[in-house]
Amino acid sequence: MASISGRVLDVDGYPVAEATVLITESSEPHVDIAQVTDPDGRFSLRDLAPGDYRIEAHLPGGERAEIHVGLTYESDEVSHDLRA
Repeated sequence: MASISGRVLDVDGYPVAEATVLITESSEPHVDIAQVTDPDGRFSLRDLAPGDYRIEAHLPGGERAEIHVGLTYESDEVSHDLRA
């Protein structure tokens, strides 16, 4: 299965620990997976089927970042940083 990993960064480029990362299939209104970033701001979302996903990061201070990612193959391993 495919995976999406990356880091959540603040506006100055520093990693954000304990940010909540949500992933939702673009065609669905409900959250599929929720995860909290580690002390280095990293997250890893695994076992994803090919498709289009929206990834949101909610930082402890209330800031938010969002990206859209398309996974084409079951073997896709994509890495993105989210900057708030």
